[in-house]
Formats: sequence, C-alpha cells, structure tokens
Amino acid sequence: MEEIEWTTYCVVSRFEARPFAQAFWFKVPSALFDLGAMAALWLLLKAKGIPQERILIYAWSPLPLIEFWGTGHNDSIAIFLLLLALLAIHAIQSRDRQGADLGAFTALALATASKFWPAILFPVFIGWRPRRGLWCLIAVPILALAALPYFTSTIRWSGIDENFRFMSGFLGGWRNNDSLFSVLLFAARNDFYLAKKLAFAIVCLTVAAVVALRWPPERGALTVITVLLMVSANCHPWYLTWILPLLVFYPAPPLLLWLALAPLAHTAVIQWIASGEWNGSTSVRYYEYVPVYLSLAIWLVYGARASRRIRANSSEI
Repeated sequence: MEEIEWTTYCVVSRFEARPFAQAFWFKVPSALFDLGAMAALWLLLKAKGIPQERILIYAWSPLPLIEFWGTGHNDSIAIFLLLLALLAIHAIQSRDRQGADLGAFTALALATASKFWPAILFPVFIGWRPRRGLWCLIAVPILALAALPYFTSTIRWSGIDENFRFMSGFLGGWRNNDSLFSVLLFAARNDFYLAKKLAFAIVCLTVAAVVALRWPPERGALTVITVLLMVSANCHPWYLTWILPLLVFYPAPPLLLWLALAPLAHTAVIQWIASGEWNGSTSVRYYEYVPVYLSLAIWLVYGARASRRIRANSSEI
C-alpha cells in the first residue's frame, strides 16, 4: 500500500504542488482497482456460466461508488487481487492449467499484503487438496518481502507483537458499528481480550466447517468473511465491500439488505465533526442490524424448509 501511495505521490507531485489538491488524486488507485475488480468479475461470471448481468449487483451498488471513488478507501486493491485468485482457481478446476495454483496463491498473498483479512481464506482455497497446500508456501517470500522494510535493526520483536495486536484490533480492540461482538463481550463479562479470542475462535470454526463441507471457494469465502464481520468489534461501512463481489455469485437477500443499511454507521462521523468525539456504538446500530438479522433468520428457515421439500419430493420419485 505504501509503495502504491508513494508512486501516486511521485506522479501527482509533478503537476500539482498543493497538498490538499494532491489528496484528491490519491483516490485514483482505488477507482482503478475497482474497475479491475469489475473486469475480473465479468471474466469469472463468463467462465462459470453465470448470466453476466449479475455484475450489476456490484457495478451498480452505491457502496463502492461512495467508498472507493468518493472517499478513496484502498480495499478495492485486496478485492481485485482476491478475484484474480478466484479466477486462477477456476482455471485449475476447468482446464487443469499448470501454474494456476501458483497464480492463485500469489494473488491471495498479495491481497494479504495489502489488507490482512484475506489471510483467513488460505484454508478455503486449499480445501481438501494437500498438494495445493504446498503452493500456498509462495505466500511466505511474498509477505516477507512486503514486511522487509519493517524488520530493521531498530525494531524489536516487542514492537512486531504490538503491531500484530493492533492489526487484529478490528476483531476485538475498539468498538465501532459492532453487532454480535456486543454479545461476545457480554459473555466475556466485558473482558475485551477474551471477547476477541471468542470472535477469533468462531471465525476459525467457520473456516473449518467450510473446508469440511467442501464448498466452492466463492461460497466459502463469502461465508467466512460474513462471519468475520458479524463478530468483529469494528465494522466500518466500507468493510462490507469485502463481501459485495461474492454476492454476485450468491445474492443472499439479507446480506444485500446489510449493504443498503450500512451507511447508517456514518452517523458517527456527524457527531465527530460536531463535538470532536467518536462514538460508533450507539442505538443507531439497531436500525441497521435488527432488520438484517431478522431477515437472515427468516431466510435461513425458509431455505431449510425448501431443502426438506426438495429432498422429500426426490425420495418419492
């Protein structure tokens, strides 16, 4: 990320010297990678035989338009690289191309180097293929190279440990627009570290379940990331862009509703501008999450009943 921003500055500073005007151009990489994500989605839909108009779920969503083009959040970079990894995985399944495994884990490692959350998807990509697990070792030199500037003689292991704890802070370090984390915090008797450990355990169990069920990587990634965001202590609206491209393949109505209601979390910005105090855990969250979890429960119950009816009809036939 720092290399991308440094390159952006080197280019922009050649024609614009005003700092505030330069800041506008730092949104350009986020927008370009968003266009790249749409191109990757188009190719994935075509390769999987899914109607390509499904791309409108992503392309017409206001969320990336606001968060990437308007605000310049850099999550589009990780999303683009994740979609490249999924493209490579599909190439393995359809054509058995040599080097596709290497390409998939290279893209996933680069996604992890830009945003740490894609690291949880490595087991989902490996699945039940031990040989594929060997290819994931390509992530080691890639991540080591990305972290190399931080491993200088002036940094001790205590600092690395501190950075790792800070990096995992969104899972349970400070509260902002959280939902199920409040339940975990209550169960942990307001012990933030214990609540974070519970959240991490839930995410790990979800990964294990997805691998055991042998779900396709798109479905597995959608499930794992959704659970990650639900149990996290910090869920900014732009974090939901992580699941948006995966909803193109599995357009779950409750999750689409969550995307529509997520901007309610920006009310914290209004209070911050007015008073200088940030409070992202207010009652506004109920207007965002109660409809989402209620619709999710109804949707899951309806889906379970529909599955039972289909199984019953097939047994009669």
